[in-house]
Amino acid sequence: MQQLVVVERRIKRKAVWTVETAYYISSKKMISTYYLIAIRGHWAIENGLHYTKDVSMKEDGSKIRKGNAPAIFSSVRNIAINIFRINGMKSIIQAIRIHSNDIKSLYNIILQTS
Repeated sequence: MQQLVVVERRIKRKAVWTVETAYYISSKKMISTYYLIAIRGHWAIENGLHYTKDVSMKEDGSKIRKGNAPAIFSSVRNIAINIFRINGMKSIIQAIRIHSNDIKSLYNIILQTS
């Protein structure tokens, strides 16, 4: 351990402000800007992909738990998100609503992607 990093976040949820404190241990001694960029970069990934999978595709609520099935279904969700994004769809929830009951349109966007 070379450095301890403390990040204090002020978060507004449903008109209520809260303060969260996160602690990070680093094996490098760096300036605070380095950690700021790294931590924000991590949260960009979290918000961009994991949040989409958790909220839009309800991955956390999945009952699939045995064997390789969770990893396989996670990969299928990633493929679906990427196909929707490649085809210019910004809202994954809206894309799911549009294409979930229309096999022809789903087939067409898959073909456009390849």
